[in-house]
Amino acid sequence: MVRDSFREVKQPWEALLKLQECLVLGFVYEESQHRFALVADFPDDVRESDRAFVAFRFFGVRDFVRERGDLSWYEDVVDSYTSADYEASVVIQHVSSSKELGRRSVELWFGPNFGGIRFSCDELKVTVRYAYASEIDGSWIYRDAESREEFDFYTPFPDIAVPPEIDRG
Repeated sequence: MVRDSFREVKQPWEALLKLQECLVLGFVYEESQHRFALVADFPDDVRESDRAFVAFRFFGVRDFVRERGDLSWYEDVVDSYTSADYEASVVIQHVSSSKELGRRSVELWFGPNFGGIRFSCDELKVTVRYAYASEIDGSWIYRDAESREEFDFYTPFPDIAVPPEIDRG
């Protein structure tokens, strides 16, 4: 049986602080489930691969706030975002986390155009996926570093469903 190269990160809160300047592929907040998931590229050179992707899964999420930026493209983005729907890239420009009374507060700032997100949570699980990339006829193909199965760049973690945004066409 061939395994995919998904690896759970042993120190998730430290991994969160590595997100500075990472490309955001998507996020989704599920208010009824008190969950928030964020998918991004990840600066992890521990393994031999071309690229690493990371999924941050926050549980027990409360007090979720989307602070809007100044670019009208993103004003409808509240609880979900996928970079596949936009021409411009969004990167994480600032990350902060603090702990008080057993809960963590998290702030993610994506810059003045997009704005940011803040919330509190009980738990964080982080998974990294390693991939090889190859360019074929002007398109990039991503394959899992262990199974060699092809996957979509925008959804390296199939269990995190980021719904499509509104039609901008």
